[in-house]
Amino acid sequence: MTFLEIEAFLNIVQHGSFSAAAEKLYVTQPALGRRIRALEEELGYTLFVRNKGVRHVELTKQGQAFIGLAQEGDATLEQRLEVFRRRKAAVERQIAELQETLSLLEYKCWYYKTALEAGTDSIEHGYYMDEECLKLLAETGAVWVPTLAAIAPFAGRQGCRPAVVERLLREQSAALQTAAAGGALIASGSDAGAVGVPHGEGLAAELRLLESALGPSGQAVIARGNRAVRERFSR
Repeated sequence: MTFLEIEAFLNIVQHGSFSAAAEKLYVTQPALGRRIRALEEELGYTLFVRNKGVRHVELTKQGQAFIGLAQEGDATLEQRLEVFRRRKAAVERQIAELQETLSLLEYKCWYYKTALEAGTDSIEHGYYMDEECLKLLAETGAVWVPTLAAIAPFAGRQGCRPAVVERLLREQSAALQTAAAGGALIASGSDAGAVGVPHGEGLAAELRLLESALGPSGQAVIARGNRAVRERFSR
């Protein structure tokens, strides 16, 4: 939290806009914006409501509360210290959560890599496979059944965050494209009977999702993978 950042914040509040404050401080608006973003990043919250086309600035609740800290200078050092203590604790919690996620991803990559190297015939689901695993799919000839239809329904379920579901689908779709480009076998399997995946309709949904992810070559890629499944697992 620097003097320039505090000065930028107070001038925007006083003059009612970024443009007026920039003119008063003899800086460009982008430079002023960078000071405010740096301040917000340090604090861990936004100070201004940002609405496109609105010229007069509006403070968030946190921004209104911050005015006193900014105006009273050294008299609020103890309060500022507490702000950063809370921010530090929040960042430490985020780091712990990220470390837990990283550990899960590392385990997933190890699991799939070990299975492929051991000669598994197929990989179901296969979320979080890294590039090494995707390359091994093609090298070993294992069939990948990515089950996009098992994840998609969660976007509309209570308690689930749609943004997380959408991110998973994007990542799985990107992995499918990489695997297909490398010549891996990809087959359609919906995990029918799972939550939100009815029999019959679930397979139709899986085919739509696969073809959307794989683009123009999708049908041919899926047909090749399904043919390998029939030849490999039929009795």
